[in-house]
Amino acid sequence: MIEYSEINQADTDWIISWTQAHLTRGDYVTDCIRKSAALGNYYGVKASDQGKIVGFLTFKRGIDFTYPHPELEERILRLADAEETFSGDGIFVDPAYRRAGIGRRMTRLARQKMLSLGGRFFLGELWIYPDGRTPSASPTDDYGQTVYEETVPLFYRDNQRYGLECALCGKNCRCGAVVRLVRL
Repeated sequence: MIEYSEINQADTDWIISWTQAHLTRGDYVTDCIRKSAALGNYYGVKASDQGKIVGFLTFKRGIDFTYPHPELEERILRLADAEETFSGDGIFVDPAYRRAGIGRRMTRLARQKMLSLGGRFFLGELWIYPDGRTPSASPTDDYGQTVYEETVPLFYRDNQRYGLECALCGKNCRCGAVVRLVRL
């Protein structure tokens, strides 16, 4: 039976190792996660099966992408009208546990947490694989009403500038992103 709970400081190393293995690699990501966790600005939900973590969903307070996108950040700031916004940081479910509703359940729990913290908006950066799939799009539908959405081809093209490497493409990332602002 899958159990759900909030992430805690003890989960930081585990989340970093899974992020490095399955999402984005590099010291920049590790430093951002550690800094946010130390500041108490890192939240999330984990799914566990008999004590083994099989999925996580993390988010931060503020407008934050994998690495800075100043023009897009400014546009989102205007749209959110300075109301409390949380940004998705990562979502991952162990392949052996996919298609069981774990991502959707974590999304609903994360939404409840954001609302309890005064959140008004959620900003999602939904990874588009080079083959066109957007694996995290479906669960994010449960956050609320989309007020802005933009597809940005080659969203991660500057990964190398920040010492990052895509888990799929390597150093020359060809992935895009759907940027979605949702009213919680």
